[in-house]
Amino acid sequence: MELIKEVYTKARKEGNTAALIKSVMYRRLFQTYLDGNDLAIQIKLLRQDIALTKQPEKSILQSVLAETIWNYYMANRYKIEQRTEVDGDIGDDIETWPVKKVLNEVKQQYLASIFEVALLQRTSINMLDGILIGDKATKYLQPTLYDLLANDALVVFRNTQLSLHDVNNSQVKELSLQVAIIFKNILDYHQKNGNRAAYCDAELVRLRYYRTGNNSTEENLAYFNSLQELLKKSEATEIYSNVLYELALLYKEEKVKSREKRNNLQIAVELAEKAVMSYSKSSGASLARRLLQDIRALSLNITIRGFNAPDQTIDVLYESKNVDSIYMGIYALTISEAQHLNIQNQDNYYKLLNKKMLKSWIRVPVSVDDYKTHLLKDSIAGLPIGDYVLIGQNRPLLDTLNERLVNKFVNFKVSGMVVSQRDHSGNINEFKVFESKNGLPIKGAKIEEEDRASHYTLSNSDGFSSLKRTSDNFRTAIVISGRDSIPVSLNRSYDNDDEEEEPKILLFTDRPIYRPGQEVFYKGLVLKEKLGKSSVVVQEKVTVQFLDVNNNEIQKTEQTSNEYGSFSGSFMIPNGKLNGRMEISTEFGEVEVQVEEYKRPTFELKFVSATDEYLYNDTVRLKGSALSYSGYPIANAIVKYTINGGENQVLDGTVTTDNDGYFKIAFFPFSKDKKRGNRYYISVEVTDLLGETRYLSKEVNLNKGALNINFMDYEDELFIREEHKTSFRVSTYNGNKVSGKVKVEWFYLQPPFKLKREGLVYDTLSLQKNWKATKMPLEQNLVTTDGNVSFVLKEGELKPGYYRRLVTAVSDKLDTGMQESVFRIYGSKPDSILLRSEWARLENRFVNVGEDAVF
Repeated sequence: MELIKEVYTKARKEGNTAALIKSVMYRRLFQTYLDGNDLAIQIKLLRQDIALTKQPEKSILQSVLAETIWNYYMANRYKIEQRTEVDGDIGDDIETWPVKKVLNEVKQQYLASIFEVALLQRTSINMLDGILIGDKATKYLQPTLYDLLANDALVVFRNTQLSLHDVNNSQVKELSLQVAIIFKNILDYHQKNGNRAAYCDAELVRLRYYRTGNNSTEENLAYFNSLQELLKKSEATEIYSNVLYELALLYKEEKVKSREKRNNLQIAVELAEKAVMSYSKSSGASLARRLLQDIRALSLNITIRGFNAPDQTIDVLYESKNVDSIYMGIYALTISEAQHLNIQNQDNYYKLLNKKMLKSWIRVPVSVDDYKTHLLKDSIAGLPIGDYVLIGQNRPLLDTLNERLVNKFVNFKVSGMVVSQRDHSGNINEFKVFESKNGLPIKGAKIEEEDRASHYTLSNSDGFSSLKRTSDNFRTAIVISGRDSIPVSLNRSYDNDDEEEEPKILLFTDRPIYRPGQEVFYKGLVLKEKLGKSSVVVQEKVTVQFLDVNNNEIQKTEQTSNEYGSFSGSFMIPNGKLNGRMEISTEFGEVEVQVEEYKRPTFELKFVSATDEYLYNDTVRLKGSALSYSGYPIANAIVKYTINGGENQVLDGTVTTDNDGYFKIAFFPFSKDKKRGNRYYISVEVTDLLGETRYLSKEVNLNKGALNINFMDYEDELFIREEHKTSFRVSTYNGNKVSGKVKVEWFYLQPPFKLKREGLVYDTLSLQKNWKATKMPLEQNLVTTDGNVSFVLKEGELKPGYYRRLVTAVSDKLDTGMQESVFRIYGSKPDSILLRSEWARLENRFVNVGEDAVF
């Protein structure tokens, strides 16, 4: 450290900028070895350096200081954000600063580092050749010290954490203005000096900076248009490749839509290839190469049912990208191979390929030159009972040396059984074994522990059986019926099996929040845990600490647990400490103590209730009130409001409350379109003459006169025994009640003669809404005066089956609404099964203790 200090002193005396900055950097490094990563010490030393240093070295050190404070915040963010905000001067100790002061210091130091604009722009970056790292070939893009320091500041200014705690809009606007000035200084300088590449590079940085990334169509389109303009300006510079890459990325991420016959990915490839060819050694070309590699990457995925019934068609779904052919093969596996063979291991994979292939075929995706992911449905003819693996590859299966090779394999089983199991108390697992085709129970199925065939049980005539685990290593059971077998993974809840006793202390306080000067009463319970069971510990000595928000000890006391394992005590919260999350702590447990200055609010805000409905292209008028809790109005209070529609701010403004405490807001909504939606959010901030501020928000829904129809309970199945009552409510978009007429119509849905098998990709006939509909004579015509509607459906009015129910509402103001639903209706008697999912249906969805579940 003495040698570094000597170099530092000599460099400052001789005006050797590179040596001076390098000595500061080395001192920071060795300081880390001596004090650990204590950034607070480094910050204090940097402040001393800045006070003794002249320009331009001073600006460099101010930038280093800003970066160090920022790193301190990022490393200690959670602790800093728990500190209570304090008004006034709280000194220079950063370890006591609240979050707003820390972040404000980051901004101020960065802005101070680039304050001397003319001096820094006259200073060449070459003066730092001894300490700068990176590609020297691109130094001409940031040739001045101002370029370097300004870009360092912009990186942090763009971080949302920096403005997250700026609740004051003026602070946000001030920083935005400073950023605009920074970009203007950079662009004006390079334009004046004819450095087109540096100008275009700075302009691209500016465009990226102001792009928020909220994915709105307007923002993406504006960014795209700006890039198009910059593309023309940068064509004679290597920034041309960077702009082409940004455009390619927009197309690849679907941020803009192609108006050509080619799709977005094809255009992205063309732009990226152009970026590589134009300036092959540029950073934009490197980024474009990685983008091309990503778009052109091969991918293949195969999905198949885990269990399939014997001799029944097996559905397969291929998902591929950039694959021109899919070569498929099926291999049979032994039971041991199915359970333990790791096919991802290369040697095992090659051994498997040398086995006899049962079936092989080739499938060709619809398109391979569009770079998109494609789905292809396939089917395999039925197979006998057994274990199999399906392998897919973009080259013949025995070709394992091709560089552009992608493969996928999936294990599947063909079995005539379905097994369900559940964990039971006493280390017992219960099983039920069914036939997969008809759901009948299987009697005499053998259920044994894996690798221990002597320990087994047999299923009874109902397919039930239970097996007691012989050890904690029993993880899999094998169910065997004739030649058929299924491995069943056991679902178990794992308790704490540690045989050592683990101490634990539970702490409680008498309230959730405290003020400085109050007494905190606490109570603790001392426990020990062993094998998942807890017991109290008596006469146990416990050290209890009271810690402040910085984890420093305020007070400490010794306690002893009583005959019930508990202890109690209290601590006094001192005045003058930083408020926030304090802590009562013991060796084996702790509890938080939230300490805050509390000021009781004196007034409240409300929006005056209104039943007006808001339509497009019509002025929306809102009225609110500010009243004290004593009942008198808050007059002449400042009301700031913000109105947001969808992703965009529509309006902000300021009004004042009148003598009766009321305020009014009006705005003109835009016509409905896909970008904005139909909801507007109004946020209000009211500050009275004493400076107290209260907040209020409201959501307004706009419509074209449509009504909402909301049912009290969601039902897609109706079990009608004698009768069934259905209730619903008709309202406006803003939830106001409606009077008018309601009609309920029923349409019988005729199932197809033969349903196709429900596969991985559903056939349209498997959707009941696509079945042929026949209107039924039954119709309910109802009247409502308050929006509440109900009707009763009696058994026999509609035969069992699937129905479409159409509810139409017309208000007295001639507004309309419609709701359509598909239902399965069951009567009191058993009915035919129309879909595979109807083998078992639960009739009473909610069952009380002691009641039976009805199927």
